[in-house]
Amino acid sequence: MEKKVKYKLQDLIDIAQFQELQDRLNKIYSFPAAIIDLEGNVLTATAWQDVCTKFHRANKQCERDCKKSDLYILDHLSEANPAVSYECPRGLIDNATPIIIDGIHYGNYFTGQFFLKKPNLEVFRQQAKEFGFDESAYIEAVKKVPVWSKKQLNDYLFFIKGLIEVISESGLKRLRENEARSRESAIENKYQNLSKDLPLFVSTFLPDGTITYVDKLLADLVHQKPEELIGKVFFDFLLPDDRELVKNHINQLSLQNPVETHDQKFIAQNGEVRWHLWINRAFFNDNGDPVLYQAVGQDITERKILEQQKDQRNLELSIVFEAGKLLSQTLDLQEIYKTFYSQIKRIMKCENLYISEYDSDTKMNKALFAVNEGTFLDVSEFPQIPLEPEGKGIQSSVIRSGIALNISDYPAALKNTNTSYYISEEGKPVPEEVIEKDTPYTKSALVIPILINNQVQGVVQIQSSEYNAYTESDLRLAELLVSQIAVAANNAKLYQQSLQDIEERNQAIASLKTTEERYRKLFENSPVGYQSLDKDGNFLEVNQAWLDILGYQRENVISHWFGDFLVPEMVAAFKERFPKFKETGEVHNQFKMLHKDGHIVEVSFDGKIGYDEYGKFKQTHCILNDITLRNQFMKDLQESENR
Repeated sequence: MEKKVKYKLQDLIDIAQFQELQDRLNKIYSFPAAIIDLEGNVLTATAWQDVCTKFHRANKQCERDCKKSDLYILDHLSEANPAVSYECPRGLIDNATPIIIDGIHYGNYFTGQFFLKKPNLEVFRQQAKEFGFDESAYIEAVKKVPVWSKKQLNDYLFFIKGLIEVISESGLKRLRENEARSRESAIENKYQNLSKDLPLFVSTFLPDGTITYVDKLLADLVHQKPEELIGKVFFDFLLPDDRELVKNHINQLSLQNPVETHDQKFIAQNGEVRWHLWINRAFFNDNGDPVLYQAVGQDITERKILEQQKDQRNLELSIVFEAGKLLSQTLDLQEIYKTFYSQIKRIMKCENLYISEYDSDTKMNKALFAVNEGTFLDVSEFPQIPLEPEGKGIQSSVIRSGIALNISDYPAALKNTNTSYYISEEGKPVPEEVIEKDTPYTKSALVIPILINNQVQGVVQIQSSEYNAYTESDLRLAELLVSQIAVAANNAKLYQQSLQDIEERNQAIASLKTTEERYRKLFENSPVGYQSLDKDGNFLEVNQAWLDILGYQRENVISHWFGDFLVPEMVAAFKERFPKFKETGEVHNQFKMLHKDGHIVEVSFDGKIGYDEYGKFKQTHCILNDITLRNQFMKDLQESENR
């Protein structure tokens, strides 16, 4: 017989709470999601892609195709395992998972708007033309659509399955609460007193705690009969740590505030921890004195567990956010690793933490950071570990596959490792036989690759001295935190490399400046003339010998063109030779120059080109000799021989 639907989905789940949860998840791992009831009302919505909202669903022709996708999904919801997936005509993937509460279909959890392979942009350009979209804006929207692998999709659907279970459990609990309230209301209308058939613990007691009434359900809880409890003290059945607290709650009741409510822990005989919600009411005489107390309790263990799970998830999300914020505030590698350690130990067991760097050229693993039972170790003496053969080694397996491992039995896994070493209490690597037998050692671990651009750069090991210490949830959270330190550490390394490059460049420039200064002083004081020209042939430097040869003051030379100091008939030759000088890198030539007083000075030039640190032209370096007398002597000698 088909169940009658008395409620709407929004009556059974906390819409605001799930909207907040979707928004928080979207900040960590962006994906579109929505909860929609059977009437088509969108109850929650997060991160819908522009390509759908601004283009496909905004175009009537495309919208018809979108509705076909919606109808296909709705028609096949009965086949969901755990979801119905459908590739729309535009190439995007949509998924829907039915929300079933107590066997009744109340709504659907929709997600999707992603690709399973890199989109062919040419196809979408054709679609832009076909439907009249702004091509640039449309292609930009397409590029923003995430591309998932099959594994990501499967992992995601597994996560969604769990989320739907939480939604369904939450709805089922509220449904049961609604039904319970309805039952209680019906019973209250029929009876003036509490019914013994209600799933409640009921007791009355005097101001001194003497029990006057107890129902069977409460008596069963303490493994006694109701009549055996009459006359005993109510407070004696509470946990020692709770007695004074409950007494204080009850003593605060008054005519103005006769009712109080509190949660209380109860430990059953088998050691199981249960949580009860107690409502205590005081009854007063004409003088305003309490004469009787009524205690009504309800088991809220399931709600407490959900609250604790929610609190744990909120703590994890908070830590992820806080870690990201802290990691972005430093470029110091050790501080980055210490921050990671401080955050990870807040949410899971972490007696030991090891971070290593993998060199793909040498195939070696080098320790970068280590914490052993809370003590930070000096890793400078840790030996490097080679990459082991295929199928061997814990770290090596993670490096080869790029996939994290949750190792519940570390000693067993270690047997398949060729190279390992042990750390003493002093933080030194020692042989295994030196370690005392009762020394705590690693029994389980999370081993996670550090990935940059899908390349394994190193490995993080989070270790515990307990077997089966970690859950798959721990692994996923640790992977998320490791991805953050991967980025932060890579940024820090790039920053350190930049500083090193800058320092090396500064040293090179300083050395060059020192050399140039040394040569400048050498040429400045040289008896041989020296000059330096820029790329256009203008004077940058001349020494005193140059000024003495040609009779000028320095201020009449610097920044002036070299051709201005040549005899007119040699200017054309200079214009021809100077570009060749810059091209060949050296020159050996003679020029006739004008002395300041007007007479001609014949000089010989020998020079080379000076380059900057990038190999570009910087300036010329030339020495010149006054060969006027030599040439005159040679001329006179020639004339003498001719006579």
